Amino acid sequence: MTDGVKVELAQAVKALRAELQAAATEGDGQAIRFEVGPVEVQFDVQVVRAQGAQAKVYVINGKLDRTTTEAHHVKLTLIPQNHAGRSIQVNGVLSGIPED
Repeated sequence: MTDGVKVELAQAVKALRAELQAAATEGDGQAIRFEVGPVEVQFDVQVVRAQGAQAKVYVINGKLDRTTTEAHHVKLTLIPQNHAGRSIQVNGVLSGIPED
C-alpha cells in the first residue's frame, strides 16, 4: 500500500483471505500440508463518517498527522474455515531442513 491510498478494513481482510486461498490452491497436491490456525492481524485504523453516511473504517497506511486525525489500534483474530466450516490446509514442498 502506498501513502495516501484509503483502504477499507473490509478490503484489507478480503486481500488476506485471497492470499490464504492462493496459498491453499498453489500447494494443492504437495507432500507437506499445514493446517492454518488462527491468524492474528493488527491494524491502525481511522473511523470516518461523512454527513448523512454510514461510518467507514479505513486502515491507516503510511504516516498519519495525529494532530488532526485520531487513530485506533484494532487486533483481529481470524480462524480460516472452508465453505463446510472446517479448518483449511495449505501445502508446501520441503526443499531441505534449514541449518542454524
